[in-house]
Amino acid sequence: MFKKKKKPTVYEIILESEENNSLGELSFHRVENADENIEDLIKAFEDFYDRDKKSIEEFDTYFTKHRAHDIMNKFLNYMYNIEILNDQKLVGLSILLMRDTHSHECVKFGIMLSNFYPLINVRGALKIIVDLAIHEEFSEDSFKAIENLPIYPVLRDNILRRSGEEVHRIEERLNEIRKK
Repeated sequence: MFKKKKKPTVYEIILESEENNSLGELSFHRVENADENIEDLIKAFEDFYDRDKKSIEEFDTYFTKHRAHDIMNKFLNYMYNIEILNDQKLVGLSILLMRDTHSHECVKFGIMLSNFYPLINVRGALKIIVDLAIHEEFSEDSFKAIENLPIYPVLRDNILRRSGEEVHRIEERLNEIRKK
């Protein structure tokens, strides 16, 4: 009879903050890495590939205690050892993590996964990455994910037009690094 009001996702929060011109006031708490154990992450990944609906919640739970950047190399070692990796499922997982989760570290992990499929062919993922990039928490990972695309200048301009000074500084710093 009564629907339980669901908690907004990180993506929804960013879009709402942009709409309300309060993007600069939005901040996320820093996650302290509990450890570099990826067993629960692997379980969530395998559950996703087995079509378990709880897998996205498992990712969310895992990333409340783990930073995406700290565990990425271990996860990549695991991924490279998978004999057959379904690219389409990886695309779907990446989009779900960026769009439908409540942990900002989970969103970052979804952005980083976009480096492992042809992003230029996935317009939905591109839109989400550009939308997330307007917040400084996600801008560096987002710029890195899109920097080699032929439409990068257009995407960058869209991000910079919609974002604040901190995102501009991050883009300038990454641009200087690219020039070296």
